Amino acid sequence: MSAISARKTELSTLNDARNSLVRDFVSNSLSVKEVTSLRQSGIPAYIETECVDERVMAQTILPGKIRLELNVPGGGIDYLTEKDLEYMLQKTDANLVLDPHRSCGWAELGFNFYSNYGEEIKDKLPGTTMLLRQGQHFKNGREYLHSLIKRAFSDGNFLNSLARSVSLQLRFGFAVDLEKALEKAFSVKTKITFQDDLHKELILLAYAFAKILELQERLEELALKHGYFEYFIKLNPDMLFDQPHHHISDTAVFNLTDRRLVKRFQLNGRPAYFVDTDMPRLIQMIELVLLVMGGEHSRAKEGSYNLNIIVPKTDLKKLKATVAKLKAGLKIKNELFINMYTLGNNKDRSLTELKKYLH
Repeated sequence: MSAISARKTELSTLNDARNSLVRDFVSNSLSVKEVTSLRQSGIPAYIETECVDERVMAQTILPGKIRLELNVPGGGIDYLTEKDLEYMLQKTDANLVLDPHRSCGWAELGFNFYSNYGEEIKDKLPGTTMLLRQGQHFKNGREYLHSLIKRAFSDGNFLNSLARSVSLQLRFGFAVDLEKALEKAFSVKTKITFQDDLHKELILLAYAFAKILELQERLEELALKHGYFEYFIKLNPDMLFDQPHHHISDTAVFNLTDRRLVKRFQLNGRPAYFVDTDMPRLIQMIELVLLVMGGEHSRAKEGSYNLNIIVPKTDLKKLKATVAKLKAGLKIKNELFINMYTLGNNKDRSLTELKKYLH
């Protein structure tokens, strides 16, 4: 059965005192004007990218600064556009922390895309965070993947992160082990092959790590281009690396406003997926979250799903049209509730009120 509940168009406004989700969202987030007010008063802000995964929490606290979250698939791998990157730099004076989720289904989707890409790569492919140097090119996506994984295998940070996994360290603890793993993965010219699940995990981790390095390097290039010569762009190890590989949440929040969370909050006492996106990418992000909720590693796959979408009042008509387009292509067996919330022009808080978010 494919069902969209009749409750799909439940609407709530910012001033609806009954709506705890909207209240929690506003109280745990800052508007662009509020961030600007803080910065003008001498209080800097930084953005920490997070995966949309419901298990995520803050990993980096910088004392004396305001922390803003940007919740995107995999922490930003092949999702962030040039416009997104420039926004991140502009709103924080290039103070950024990249929190990758390397054991991520989003990363695997990207890996599969490149492994099946048979054309020559001479320039950055649309919709990717690919960073190609002048004169650099690849015969196909497979060759590009080989270069990424080889790079990761020679990176000290990646090797140190592998040491956190007993199983990976025991089997791939030396350079010769990694060389053999790379050779075996690319031993067949027509496809990438894995000996077993642990071999696959190693290759995917290496791919995602190298993609995140590309993202970091692109941000550093843009920072210098825009005159942020004292940029701070930090790459963290994967905070979810050691977590049990299962999901528990059946609820997601999609933020299409200009507000950014300072910290996540729970819905009905349970964690939720959080996604910062826009209208053109909304359907893709909803499909991704539904794929995870219904996946083999989800404990919520047999129940109903709850999607909460928050937009400015002016975008409600566009949202309804987008949801209608989503419904037309959905093929799921679970009952699905889509709740749309509008965010009005709320009163910006005083500087004294905002300082409570200072670390």
